[in-house]
Amino acid sequence: MFKFYAIIITIFFLSLSQGLSFEQNQTILSFQQFFSNNICFHEQTSLNQLHARGIDVNDYKKYDIDYGDHSKVEPIQLNQDEYLVGSKLGSGKFSDVYLGYNKSNNYEKILIKILRPNKIEKVQREISILTKVNSIENVPKFYGITVDKYYQVPSLFFEYIQGNTLKNIIQRFNEIDIRYYSYILIETIYQAHKIGVIHRDIKSANIIINHEKRVLKVIDWGLSDIYFPYSFNFCKIGTVNYKAPELILTDSYHINITPAVDIWASGVIIFQMMINSVPLIKGHNSYTALLDIIKIFGYKDVMRLSSWSGIPLNPQIYKEIQENKIYTEKGKGLKQLIDQDNVKYADPLGLDLIDKMLKILPNERISAKEALDHPYFDKIRQIIQTQRKNQNKKKG
Repeated sequence: MFKFYAIIITIFFLSLSQGLSFEQNQTILSFQQFFSNNICFHEQTSLNQLHARGIDVNDYKKYDIDYGDHSKVEPIQLNQDEYLVGSKLGSGKFSDVYLGYNKSNNYEKILIKILRPNKIEKVQREISILTKVNSIENVPKFYGITVDKYYQVPSLFFEYIQGNTLKNIIQRFNEIDIRYYSYILIETIYQAHKIGVIHRDIKSANIIINHEKRVLKVIDWGLSDIYFPYSFNFCKIGTVNYKAPELILTDSYHINITPAVDIWASGVIIFQMMINSVPLIKGHNSYTALLDIIKIFGYKDVMRLSSWSGIPLNPQIYKEIQENKIYTEKGKGLKQLIDQDNVKYADPLGLDLIDKMLKILPNERISAKEALDHPYFDKIRQIIQTQRKNQNKKKG
């Protein structure tokens, strides 16, 4: 106990001498202290699974993994002793995210994603994807990994992003802001798609915006994957309010997941910005979300999707359509969701873009490149080009 307090006191005096300012009442720990205090990472975990995962992560270079270009992924191995773990910022099914500090760089803030026990293939895939998207401007920089020598827990290290999630800042946007951030979002998706990466979990909580600096970052690539045109995967990915229709027909079928799932999710987000509202689809599970989609877009195209994908509709969906008059062949359409309170930024060009992004059948949705070329962005394209020219002059 004395040693623990001695470390904290040392950090405190270091902060005074080096201008370090930790968040108020925040406990700062070394990684050894952190893992010792968090038994969920060891005693409460399957020892067989944890041991296998740890060994595999340490020896991942031995594996010949096909990530689409048959490359061997070699992320930077960081020295865990050079970092401190601060307050928890978020938690998910597969990981916990903490504020961290880089001791060797004047205690610079970073983000540390500490992974929970999972299949080695998922860990390797995430590292591979992060390496691939690391050169995309609007993706947080991935610095590298560590594997704790005592508990074999892998941690991923990222650039710290100062800002708010989209859902917490959306009400501050004007028309130009909406076009600007919509363009940057689609451009980021386009750059990922160009190198074969599908994000697969685009949602407002995974978009961080620093409105003062006009910076948008797409975060959390943990569910991302390489697009294989002839591979089939389970649909259990993504967040239900942003999941494309082909992903919520059923959870028990394998389908070919295409880049079009990112287009649908981005379309939902852009429409959300336009009408300054909650997500378009409000269902809390796949069943209710599909009913929401049918209510808006009609059951005709959903039945076409079922036929096209070979996935039968839930019999209860048929029953709802037959018994409830709110479910029509063509649906009520997006325009019916616009009223005098939210019509301000929902102009015809914007709605045309959304219409092209939110097609029920994935093969009918426009691509990210086609979305970037849409007339809706004519006003903003020149602004962005000028902004980037000025940034390049400053760098030069």
